[in-house]
Amino acid sequence: MNAPMASQSTFRWTLLPERLDFRPDEAEGGNLVLPREKGPFTLEAYFLAGADKAGEAIRVRLENLYCAEDSEP
Repeated sequence: MNAPMASQSTFRWTLLPERLDFRPDEAEGGNLVLPREKGPFTLEAYFLAGADKAGEAIRVRLENLYCAEDSEP
């Protein structure tokens, strides 16, 4: 394809695949879309690890997060 890695990653995400299973050595990533909140919130995530999702689970908890606000009215 000879496109830069960043462009390849962006293009693949525009295809909206039903399922992607990323490995630590892959050069691709993605974003999560969350609903906007007015006040602080806690984000908890749980990821199944390992080739068969049988590895140790990864748990993440981020507290006191805020959504960015527009700098102009």
